[in-house]
Amino acid sequence: MKVDTLDLFEDPLPPCDMEAGAAKNRGSANRGMSSRALFDRFVAADYYLFNIPMWNFGVPYVVKQLVDVVSQPGLTFSLSSKGYTGLLRGKRACAIYTSGVFHPDSSPEFGRDFQSTYFTHWLNSVGVKDVEEIRLNAADRSGTFADDLNHACARAAELGRRL
Repeated sequence: MKVDTLDLFEDPLPPCDMEAGAAKNRGSANRGMSSRALFDRFVAADYYLFNIPMWNFGVPYVVKQLVDVVSQPGLTFSLSSKGYTGLLRGKRACAIYTSGVFHPDSSPEFGRDFQSTYFTHWLNSVGVKDVEEIRLNAADRSGTFADDLNHACARAAELGRRL
């Protein structure tokens, strides 16, 4: 098995600016050298492992930038009068979702989850339907963080063995 690591905070991503957006909307996606290289690298994977912290109830800007650069009509999805069809078939993913304040059992005053709902929806929309999720919420007001951490690590080990 070959592992390809992409650190979104260290590895610069191609810009996703007005010109790239306009080209994408015309059906001529921004396929410059760096965008195409990133796309090729992304679609070459059979299995994806994402570690996604919650920032302001959503995903970090670099995760959104990756989504915008990789989401290309005719390459990762098609669009018809019936809606979107994902083109990345047969791929699997695991998303590790972490948060510092939000907890699924928290009241709405502690936030809502736009992190996993957004990212898992995006994976599904580009054709990655087999998505496993691991959650770790640091804001443990119930006093079970150590148990939650052990559970998340055990789940990650189990998923790793299934590769």
